Amino acid sequence: MHEAIFEVLLEYPDTGYKRIKRFLKWKGIRVTEQRVRQAKRLVDPEGVDDRRSQNRATVRRVYHVNYSNRIWHIDANIKLIR
Repeated sequence: MHEAIFEVLLEYPDTGYKRIKRFLKWKGIRVTEQRVRQAKRLVDPEGVDDRRSQNRATVRRVYHVNYSNRIWHIDANIKLIR
């Protein structure tokens, strides 16, 4: 299993746990996501730490208005519309 994970990480260095799990399933290796996480930490500990330390926080907008309900913000998250 470690060799297969190493193979994926050589081609796609920023691959996540779920994609690795799908790749292993495609190769006929059935494992839990927890085991994939543990194996990835053993195979690529620096990469896991680098991705964990990245700041992926959403930057919030600051609005200043004179009165309440004076400005509305529309979220353009279209995937929620059915």
